[in-house]
Amino acid sequence: MMKSLKNILSQLLKALVAIGLIWLIISKTEFTFKEFVNILKGVNFWWYFPALFGVLIVLWLKSLRWNNLMKREGIFYDNKNAYKSYLTSYAIGLLTPGRFGEIVRVYYVRDLSEGGLFKAFQTVIADRFFDLYFVLGGGLLSYALMLQTNNIAFQWISVLIVLSGLLRLWILLYFFRNKNKKHNFISFVYGSLYPITGLHSLKNWVFTALAYSIYFLQSYLIANALNFPIKLWEIAGVIIITSAV
Repeated sequence: MMKSLKNILSQLLKALVAIGLIWLIISKTEFTFKEFVNILKGVNFWWYFPALFGVLIVLWLKSLRWNNLMKREGIFYDNKNAYKSYLTSYAIGLLTPGRFGEIVRVYYVRDLSEGGLFKAFQTVIADRFFDLYFVLGGGLLSYALMLQTNNIAFQWISVLIVLSGLLRLWILLYFFRNKNKKHNFISFVYGSLYPITGLHSLKNWVFTALAYSIYFLQSYLIANALNFPIKLWEIAGVIIITSAV
């Protein structure tokens, strides 16, 4: 009974915070209710409603990736709880500055590994490195496509540069494989970067590519819902370049 009441109060508090934030934004921008209604009238909800589920799918795919990384470190956390942790982290990240939401994920799994906080934090950093490299690599490819759309050789060179970056990183880490246990900092960096290289990382790269594909599709649906004509590859390029910058 008490647990049920606690959940109800928690949900009510979240709703009040959300309403308060919306009211604050509207009051600061002098955005009137009439203008809000006019915008809603112009929205194509057949495009918009499917887009609402996009973020849930994206976070689910990323939680599967994170769970794979945890298993490599001997942290056994079921997919359902990993997904709930990712959702919580995302929600907190929207309301707080910096990457505070990521700390929440560390908190959830800190006691599930012999390495404690060190290993838990390492899995979160490794998880973020997948996103970082994808955004930087994708930004380079998108920039190449926008600059030289007819130069096939230039585009292939850009692809090779992105892929060879992972190979060079793997070679660099190979030389540090015996040194990483002697120094805590080197050990941490090695353990955070090694998961994104090599054949063992392919499954997680597939999850990363699928997650971003869904994210781009979601953005494309929202653009169409707002009657903003843009191609899927164009919106993907713009998003990933701005993210890289």
